Amino acid sequence: MDHRFYVNASSLLILFETLGVPRGKKTEQKFRIPEWIFKCKLWQKRLFLAALFGSELRSLHKRKERKHNFVAPTFPFAKIKELEGNGIDYLSDINKLLSEFNIKTTCIQKHRELTTKNGKISSQLELVISPAYKNLINLWGKIGFEYNEKRSFLANIGLQYLKLKKEVLKDKEKIVNSKIFNDVKNGAGYREISKEINSNLFEN
Repeated sequence: MDHRFYVNASSLLILFETLGVPRGKKTEQKFRIPEWIFKCKLWQKRLFLAALFGSELRSLHKRKERKHNFVAPTFPFAKIKELEGNGIDYLSDINKLLSEFNIKTTCIQKHRELTTKNGKISSQLELVISPAYKNLINLWGKIGFEYNEKRSFLANIGLQYLKLKKEVLKDKEKIVNSKIFNDVKNGAGYREISKEINSNLFEN
């Protein structure tokens, strides 16, 4: 579902363009994250990213093969083939901002190529954020989503789940390093140990 509103004010258009917002089709023109964003306070950068993610960052969902883990969040971005390099630079700018919040990405990948309605080739790019639970805690806890109630709600649920998982894993580590395993018979496997300590609800 797509929600829009229109403001018939040329002054607003001029303001947005002055701030660095591109006019027209974003896929067919060069632009980067505006330089002034990098000079802002950290809380202002957070607001910028949260609003951007509310529009573009894909919602969280769990992996089918490992039900206790989340799929890596991705930020999709499309550019016509001739401007693919500019698209990569734009995603690199986002990566640079994320690093200030100690949020790690794994790669910028080219997903596929599509033919647009006007016959141009479009490169489908993605910035992939690391799905490590500590990284997702930083992503959803330090930035999250703005202007998207559904994604914000899901992120808050995911954040609380991961905080609980973090505490369980801490407890598991303490038990693993404690004397209790001196009483576990030699050769006991992970499943037997997990059952013994009653903490097999979560996986690493």
